[in-house]
Amino acid sequence: MFVDGIYFRVAGVSFDNDDGSSRQRYISKLQPFDALGMESFEYEGALAFHILDSDDHCIGNLPKEHIDFVLDHHRQGHDIKLYVNEILGRDENGKRIDGYSLGVEVALDIYDDRPDERTASEPLSSEPLVAPVSKQKQKTGRLMIGFGVFFALGFFVAFNPVVLVVSVLLLFFGIRRHKNYKKGKTD
Repeated sequence: MFVDGIYFRVAGVSFDNDDGSSRQRYISKLQPFDALGMESFEYEGALAFHILDSDDHCIGNLPKEHIDFVLDHHRQGHDIKLYVNEILGRDENGKRIDGYSLGVEVALDIYDDRPDERTASEPLSSEPLVAPVSKQKQKTGRLMIGFGVFFALGFFVAFNPVVLVVSVLLLFFGIRRHKNYKKGKTD
């Protein structure tokens, strides 16, 4: 079962590997949807990951901002699958663009193939899924009010009644939403 996924650009694609082999040469042989792998290594005292082609040649590295994401899912026992999403630095005909290094955009998909913990007789929870309050963006209405004022000023330039109607609606709903926001803050 699919759990999560991200896209990222492979880091360090313009460097050569420690054995002198060219990452650019390996990348030039890749096609979209080719399977990729990862191999851990230590870089400056921290854990890092090489991205490998199907022949285990290093084509670059996992950007460090995604390492915690990968490790968290690995610790949870999820399967991590990587594949080439797009080869960068080629024109619409697939030819390499002069003066540009080839790059790789990777799709990293997380799967959980473990059997469901519930028994067949247990129903799914009927509670709706809701993001935690801290993750939900609070709707203050200020953006709607701002656009309402913008459209009101636009009416005086264009003298278009449609612009005036849009302005009134945005102001009405924006002010109403802002009042509800303020009321919720005081409760």
